[in-house]
Amino acid sequence: MDSLVSVAQLPADFDRWDEVLALIMRAFAAMDGVIDPPSSAHRLTVENLRDKDRQETGFAALKGGRIVGCVFVLERANDFYVGKLAVEPDFRGQGIARRLMQAVEDLARNRGKPAVELQTRIELTGN
Repeated sequence: MDSLVSVAQLPADFDRWDEVLALIMRAFAAMDGVIDPPSSAHRLTVENLRDKDRQETGFAALKGGRIVGCVFVLERANDFYVGKLAVEPDFRGQGIARRLMQAVEDLARNRGKPAVELQTRIELTGN
């Protein structure tokens, strides 16, 4: 398996939504029973992920062809809002989230946005 992680914007013809959904569900599973109300990840489906990508910009991190991370960003008037930043649990600690956020920051700079907003739940003290 290739040891390098590549990060790229999701192409218009992206068709691996089932893999992205499964990744998000695994990445957010540790929040179950910890945060209240539960994560909005539980309301995601393949179809609404496709819709999300039509309204937002999605990025995927790939390692050896496997999707090991993702992030979606919504462009607003003065910034980008980051949502559904997810990394496979077995791949955490390898800088994948950092690489995804770098792609978001690069996009924000290219679009002239001075800020990026990322929120986390107060119960997730590790974040």
